[in-house]
Amino acid sequence: MMKKFFISTIFAFAAAGQLSAQGLVSYRARLAQPSTMGARVEVTETDSAAAAIRAAAVGNPNQMIEYFRVEIFFNTTPNARRLTYEAYARFRELFPDIPADERHDISYSSPKFTVRVGYFLTRDEAVAAVGRLRPVFETAVVHATRIELGRFAERAFPTATALE
Repeated sequence: MMKKFFISTIFAFAAAGQLSAQGLVSYRARLAQPSTMGARVEVTETDSAAAAIRAAAVGNPNQMIEYFRVEIFFNTTPNARRLTYEAYARFRELFPDIPADERHDISYSSPKFTVRVGYFLTRDEAVAAVGRLRPVFETAVVHATRIELGRFAERAFPTATALE
């Protein structure tokens, strides 16, 4: 069980690979703060997790994997587009340490706009993020999805050239 938690924690911080060191430090510090019920998260990280996933993606980029995202907002009203982008801007302002990419985070499927954030390899990691997000985004909920390993690696661990 401890091994699974350790591996999950590695991937959680590997998913934050596009973060600056300062952002990662503050994210780790916030996770370590006791919740209102006294729960704490101890974080162990490795620099090689992103490299390991990228290497696995090179060997088998079409392998399907399950991963988790957190839906923080949805709306179907006539003002849905505007409200969605406002919610996304608020998310980016309040949670700059959670990886985000507007191209993949905001979606529209008639009649609903949604905002889903984060790239988590385990449900536990996503649930921990919901705990942080729910005070601001009350409807935050975890969604499981499947994706090719190569696409996951590109989105969760973008290279410097991809960000330019």
